[in-house]
Amino acid sequence: SVTLQQEARDLTELHKTEGLFAVERKRPLPKEPHVIGIVTSGQGAALHDIVKVAFSRARVRFVLVTAPVQGAGAAEALARALKLVAKHPEVQAIIIGRGGGSTDDLAPFNEEVLVRAVVACPVPVVSAVGHEVDVTLVDLAVEAFYRCRDAKGQTHFGDNMPMECQNLDTEVLSDRGTVLRVIEGAASRAANQQRRAADEAAKKAQQDAAMRDRMLVEAYLSVQEIESLRDQRLGLVEAQIRVDEQNLTALKDREQRLLRQVQRFKPYSDKPNAGPMPDHITEEMVSVVKSGTVTHQRIIDKQAEKQEVQAKFASDIKRFKELKGIK
Repeated sequence: SVTLQQEARDLTELHKTEGLFAVERKRPLPKEPHVIGIVTSGQGAALHDIVKVAFSRARVRFVLVTAPVQGAGAAEALARALKLVAKHPEVQAIIIGRGGGSTDDLAPFNEEVLVRAVVACPVPVVSAVGHEVDVTLVDLAVEAFYRCRDAKGQTHFGDNMPMECQNLDTEVLSDRGTVLRVIEGAASRAANQQRRAADEAAKKAQQDAAMRDRMLVEAYLSVQEIESLRDQRLGLVEAQIRVDEQNLTALKDREQRLLRQVQRFKPYSDKPNAGPMPDHITEEMVSVVKSGTVTHQRIIDKQAEKQEVQAKFASDIKRFKELKGIK
């Protein structure tokens, strides 16, 4: 309203005279803060946006004191909240903010009681009030102020959020300064997700181990039965390896015969009357080399399977003995 605007202008001149907006009075923001205070409404979008955006500094957390940000008595309530959060022994800087609004909505941030509370605050204060088109007296009194990127009612700080104010967890305090609850930041959520995933993996491993124990006890009556099944499995794998080794030997012999034939043709023969390499020899050589490569790899895979079978049955025998009390 016109009255509020005139009052704001009058206060601006008064505060300028007193030096409340002087640059020399303002303190630098901490370069490596560990705890940042927030003064804003607990229900508004501003808190949601600050907590949502501020996630990249894992060493920093927020301490929140809520207060009404508009209406009668809001300036006094914000001033009290500012004083309260400043008493937190770890807080190194404070953000005071709200989303955009009309001149009447932003009026508390032009009131003298709040401006003087900002100036008297023992730690540096950052304002994040309104949008790009909004400027309040609190903005002139604080150490630094930041704006949302658009003025269309969207309350997000985006890239304009200062590095000093990016956080991790947020502590919500009562008016007595006790912690009511903690709002997790992104790093904490990620850590908790990792813990839950690890817990679930450990739980599944326990369930799988219990199922394996039941299967061992139900499937076998003695160690000899397990050893017998092991020998059958190993015998099958070893037989497959022997067949492939025989096939590989035959393929190598065939390859050597083909190489001797190749020497009779160009470009491998030095004889002037040597003819060109017949297509069927070339095709056969390619087929033999390809089959040899496939067979050799199959032997390697079967040897690895043999080791896996040996390790599995060794583990089964050991566990079976533990379950049955066999030494």
